[in-house]
Amino acid sequence: MTCCAEDMAFLGYACEFAGTKDLKQKEWVKVTAKVAREYFADYKGEGPVLHAISVEKAKGSQRSRDQFQLERIGSMKKNPIKSGLRETMAGKVTFLFLLFLYTGVMLYLFWMECYQVPGFQSDMPDYVNKVAGIAGNYEFPYPILFWTARLSAWLIGAKAAMAITTALFNLAAVVITKYYMNREIRKVSHYDDLTQGRQAMTDILVTLLVFSLFLLSNLYSPKNTAFFGFDYAYRCMGIYTPNPFWNATYLATRPFAIICFFETVKVLSEYEKDFQWKNCVLFAVSLLLTTMTKPSYTMVVVPLIGLILLIQLIVSRGKSFRNAFCLCVTMIPTGIALLYQFSGIFTGTNAMGEETGIAIGFAKVWSNYSKSIPLSNYHGNGIAHRRTFPESGI
Repeated sequence: MTCCAEDMAFLGYACEFAGTKDLKQKEWVKVTAKVAREYFADYKGEGPVLHAISVEKAKGSQRSRDQFQLERIGSMKKNPIKSGLRETMAGKVTFLFLLFLYTGVMLYLFWMECYQVPGFQSDMPDYVNKVAGIAGNYEFPYPILFWTARLSAWLIGAKAAMAITTALFNLAAVVITKYYMNREIRKVSHYDDLTQGRQAMTDILVTLLVFSLFLLSNLYSPKNTAFFGFDYAYRCMGIYTPNPFWNATYLATRPFAIICFFETVKVLSEYEKDFQWKNCVLFAVSLLLTTMTKPSYTMVVVPLIGLILLIQLIVSRGKSFRNAFCLCVTMIPTGIALLYQFSGIFTGTNAMGEETGIAIGFAKVWSNYSKSIPLSNYHGNGIAHRRTFPESGI
């Protein structure tokens, strides 16, 4: 409270007291307690827990009680999504300007690729054929991008539809990243306590960081050449390179993968102590959608989740088994989608008539990206922006 009742907000603390049966609802009492930092389910983590030493009857002000109730109701109705969207005018203008500029450049690039303008090589012609229903040389058992493009293909044509759809998915990835970064910054920076000028500066810095991540993720050296003196930093793999110049399906999966990344962090930090099915819905849906758009991110994150669950199961001496099992249940739809996508491996031939199957080759995939296996593994799993933006090939 800074000055008066109008500035007060309801904030309840957990209190342990053996004589609660003698208390009445909304009764005023004076509590003398010892404060400890402990886990409490309603906090969804650790927080101050009062251990009552004495509880005495007290007389409270009716006006104060009503004020507290109104503030409590108001705080409960707040939309948590808005906290990640609320921003200063300077921050909004900066973000919208850069988003418009970035999306325009990307749309131009995708348009040139879809219409096969000389100098703009990519996988886009095969994607356009898929949208138009024309048989091609490749199979795409992950339909989200193509389903979305078909919604407008009947009106503007397959080429324009694919270019615009890819640009929209790319735009969505930027907006989602900005939202989550805003939300995380507000958790740790006391954003609401800053002056308006500092809030605007914070918003602009977060915006610049978001676009820097997206631009840096597009940097690849020409195939089989060095990049800043290193031939393993970001090796161009031609059509397999996960950047806008080659492979649009990697871009389409990023909006869902970014959501999945942050939701994975959330559920893994909560499931042991307070597993709730409703808290896993966004995680499960985003994991399924990113798999159905392109399974590259799923092939990295699901084994990582399994490893973390196993380690925590060992550390807890089996106590986390039930909650870990429930969390795994939420990934069953994703497992079914993966089985469908990879079922073609066992059919004998692919769309080009080539023999298919499963072969074992030590470090073959890793060696495509680097001559150093540990470094390739680090690039695929350790660098933060590469985990946030799915850039590892299948």
